[in-house]
Amino acid sequence: MKRTRIIGAAVLLGAATCSNSVAGMAAVSGDFLKKACASYVDTPTSTFDGMCIGYVVGVASVMEFVNALCLPARSTHAQAVLVVQKYLYEHPEKLHLNADELVFDALQQAFPCAAAPAE
Repeated sequence: MKRTRIIGAAVLLGAATCSNSVAGMAAVSGDFLKKACASYVDTPTSTFDGMCIGYVVGVASVMEFVNALCLPARSTHAQAVLVVQKYLYEHPEKLHLNADELVFDALQQAFPCAAAPAE
């Protein structure tokens, strides 16, 4: 349930900041994101690299805002992208899913928040 709310918040945030033509586009698939992120290493050098890092950082920002992600203090955007790339390559059976779900899963697995201590 919490995951659905977070993804919903990310979608609403993205739709609110996009133009009408972009907001009307179909959801980005994991396969498309994998292709967009294929050449990204450290610094964006192409439009696809920029799309890749923007997508990953956008989802990560929403996840952090709702406390679904706890990035280490010295983590970088490049590190987050590399985590997502690795996840996409290791899970080809999921590439038909929406990219935001896959980014969510990849980042939450790599950077989970510590469980709250029991009272």
